[in-house]
Amino acid sequence: MKKYIEKFQSLEKGQKIKLIIFVVLVIVILYMLSDLFSGGSSHAANNKISAPTKIQLNATVLPKQIIPKSEVVVNDLNDKQTAYMNAVNELQMLQLKQQIAQTKQQIAQAELQAAQSNKQLQIITAPPPPPPAFNDIAQQQQASNTEPMAASDAYELQYIANEGGKWQVIISDNGKLINATMGTTLPDGSQITNISGTSVTLTSNGQTKVLTIASSF
Repeated sequence: MKKYIEKFQSLEKGQKIKLIIFVVLVIVILYMLSDLFSGGSSHAANNKISAPTKIQLNATVLPKQIIPKSEVVVNDLNDKQTAYMNAVNELQMLQLKQQIAQTKQQIAQAELQAAQSNKQLQIITAPPPPPPAFNDIAQQQQASNTEPMAASDAYELQYIANEGGKWQVIISDNGKLINATMGTTLPDGSQITNISGTSVTLTSNGQTKVLTIASSF
């Protein structure tokens, strides 16, 4: 016996494990064979009682559900396809709203152009105003010939100087500057008839007006 123990100790670790497993299997087989051929009544009864219990215990153990990898891939693809379709639908809705806005803008521009065209057409097709009567024209001409024109009240003398023996003046007409000299005709038809060192005389239809450097009339 000591010899077998020494041989067992001299074995490697892997060999020891294999040997132990083999011995255990042999013992289990022998035990099962002894139960099979024993024929004892008590042991048979125990087997009858314990068998349903084993079957019931085995019935309660459910196999682990394993989801195939292909099914997982298909579900993932379906989710991605659903997300893609939702994104496409949102994009199409945005494009449709943009097209509707552009259509409304084009309609508004067309209505504006139509209104402008109608206005121009009304102006073109409107009948011209009746010409003035001959007597009215004659009376207007007679009034313009008889009424004297006075020099504008907006003239102001801004500058006066004698340069090389020739008078030069600057007159303001509502902010517009006019360079003038002796004999210059101003926009209202009045004419410069006299220039002194401090004043300018304007004559219009026999009426005279004097502008001074310090004041306006």
